[in-house]
Amino acid sequence: MAETSATACTTCSSKMSSVSFWTHSLFLASVGLFWLLSQIYRPEIFETTAIIFVAIFLEALPFVMLGAILGGLIEVFMDRERMLKWLPRKRFLTPFVAGLLGIVVPVCECGVIVVVRRLLKKGLPPGAAIAYLLAGPILNVVVGTSTAVAYSMSWKVVALRMVFGYAVAVLVALVMEALMGKKGFLLPSVQTIESHSEEGPSAFGKKVWLSLRYGSQDFLDISRFLVIGAFFASLFQALISKETFLSSALGSPAFSIGIMMLLAFLLNLCSEADAFVAASFQSLGMSLSAQMAFMIMGPMMDVKLLSMYFGVFRKRVVFWMTLLISLFIFLGMLLLEVL
Repeated sequence: MAETSATACTTCSSKMSSVSFWTHSLFLASVGLFWLLSQIYRPEIFETTAIIFVAIFLEALPFVMLGAILGGLIEVFMDRERMLKWLPRKRFLTPFVAGLLGIVVPVCECGVIVVVRRLLKKGLPPGAAIAYLLAGPILNVVVGTSTAVAYSMSWKVVALRMVFGYAVAVLVALVMEALMGKKGFLLPSVQTIESHSEEGPSAFGKKVWLSLRYGSQDFLDISRFLVIGAFFASLFQALISKETFLSSALGSPAFSIGIMMLLAFLLNLCSEADAFVAASFQSLGMSLSAQMAFMIMGPMMDVKLLSMYFGVFRKRVVFWMTLLISLFIFLGMLLLEVL
C-alpha cells in the first residue's frame, strides 16, 4: 500500500514538473519574442515595459514576503481546532466574520494570497477564505488612512469604499461556496504541499525556523506567478494609452464605471496607493461611483493578481471569482450612482 502511494506521489510530482517546465518555457519564449519584435519595430516599448515591470515587481515583492512569513507562522503556530472554534457554528455566517479579518490582520492584496492558501490548508471554509482574500486588502487601517488623505480627509469616501468592498467580498464568497460546494478550491499541487504535523512539545526556536521554511516555500511558489503577472501587466500598460480610455469614459455612468474597472485591472496598483490615482480623476469630471469602482476592483482583481490566483486556485474557481467580482462591483457602483 505504501509503495502504491509513493508511486502515485512520484507520478503526480513528475506530471507537475512537466507542466511547470512547459509553462515557464512558453513564458520565456513569449518574453524573447516580444523583445525581438520590439527591437525591430518600436524599441521604446521594450524600455517602457521593462521600467514598469521592475516598478510593479519591486512594489509587490515585500508584501508577498510579508504574507509568506505570516503564512508560515500560521502553519506552525495556529492549531486547526482552535481556529475553527473562533468561527461561527453556522457556516453561512463565516464569510461575514472572515471579511472583517483585514481589520485585525492588515495584509496587502499580494501578500494575502499566501496567507489564504495556508488558512485553506488548515481547514478554513472556502467561503470564509474568499471573503478575507477580497475584503482584507480594503478593510485595513493603512488603506483607510491613505484613502482619507487622498480625498482631503473625507471619511465618507473611506466609509463607502469599505462598506461596498466588504459587501462585494461577502457576496462573492457566499455565491462561490454555493456554486463550488465541497469541491476543492486549491490546485492539487498546492494541496499536497508538505504540511506541519509534528506532535508533542517543540522548542520555540525550532518552530520559528520551521515557519520560515514553510514561508520560503510559499514565497518561491507565489513569486513565479508574480513575475508572469507583472510582465503582462507592464506590457499592457506600455501598449495601451490611458488617455484613450479616459477620453471615452465620460459618456454615461455605466460606461464610466466599466472603463474605470478595466483601468484598475490593467494598472495593477497597490491598494495602499490607488486612492491617490483615483482622486486625480476628479479633475477630469469622473463620477464618485466610477472612482469607487477603480478603488474596489484593483485590490480584488487585476492582471498581476489574476496570474497569482491561477497559481493557487483551480481554473473554475478563478473564472467564477473574476465573473462575480466584476458583476457585483459594477452593479454596486450603479446603485451608488443613483443613491
